[in-house]
Amino acid sequence: MTPLLLGILLVLAPAPTTPPPTEPEPAPEMPTTQIEKARSLLPSEFSEHHTRHWVILSDARWDTIDHVGKHLEAALHQFSRVCRLLGATRPMPSDRMLCIVFSDPEAFRSFARAGDELEIDPDQIGGYFSPASEWILFYEPRGLPELESARRELDEHEDSLPDDEEEAQEQARRINEHRDALEDLEVGLRTSLAVHEATHQLAWITEFTDHRGGWNLWLHEGFATSFETHDTSRAFGPTHESPFRREQFIKSMNDDQLIPLQELLAINGLEGIEPDRLNVVYAQSYALVRWLWRFRRTQLNGYIRSLREDPNYVFPRDQLRAFEDAFGPIEKLERRWRRDEDDEWWSRR
Repeated sequence: MTPLLLGILLVLAPAPTTPPPTEPEPAPEMPTTQIEKARSLLPSEFSEHHTRHWVILSDARWDTIDHVGKHLEAALHQFSRVCRLLGATRPMPSDRMLCIVFSDPEAFRSFARAGDELEIDPDQIGGYFSPASEWILFYEPRGLPELESARRELDEHEDSLPDDEEEAQEQARRINEHRDALEDLEVGLRTSLAVHEATHQLAWITEFTDHRGGWNLWLHEGFATSFETHDTSRAFGPTHESPFRREQFIKSMNDDQLIPLQELLAINGLEGIEPDRLNVVYAQSYALVRWLWRFRRTQLNGYIRSLREDPNYVFPRDQLRAFEDAFGPIEKLERRWRRDEDDEWWSRR
């Protein structure tokens, strides 16, 4: 998997014969009009599945749907926990949210065009959250071009094993190890992608994110990337490290590619940003949110609340002003943050 794809993703065998377990507790249904709109745009083979807080529409395998459902619920649990730790408790959604999972990237592209009027290149964007429709959608990592190419290469190697039996067995063993590694990577990518997009969805629906335009790209993606994990059986969120995002940030810092903080804070959307630079934006946003969480949590809570509630702010005009009102002069905070990053604060906790 190239850093480019995972950086932007995170921006979506035969099936078992038994369906995945569902939560026994009843929960209020989401408005049927949203499901009906999605169904009208989806191929007929998409089936409907329920968890406690989500409706999942998908043509993927049962085990994939089960996997996604469990990690969506884990994301809600950790998001609620982080809100409490931040001192910004929000009421969790009372209606089921909608998640759409595609097995084919081209179907994902077609739905984005028809449902959200978005032109998306699946080679670079694997999933997204739509504020207008309040659904999340992504496609199975198995369909990523790099993974498909890697499988083809393994098949070609397997078809051309040497005549020497001992050497052939050794190469076959290595091929199987690589196949297992690809499977593990797919599972991890699917987990991170589901959690990342669910964080966007939860932040919007619970109004943790303000709806007035005060959240710029760094804050949206900084929070979403800080929840990324390959293992939801353990606690995750901004208290915990995302090794991939940390590695991306360190590389950007060592290569002197970091964006001046005042410029980063002003980036409003993805338009016009080259993929390599977008990787830096995501990694730097991740690192900044984690640092603010660790060393400026009270100010961070006040800042997020002011974006949501302070009537004196008008966005986008007051975005930099709101940041400085909460954290002080941008240049001073940037010097302190960069000094801490240079000193590797995360390794000395």
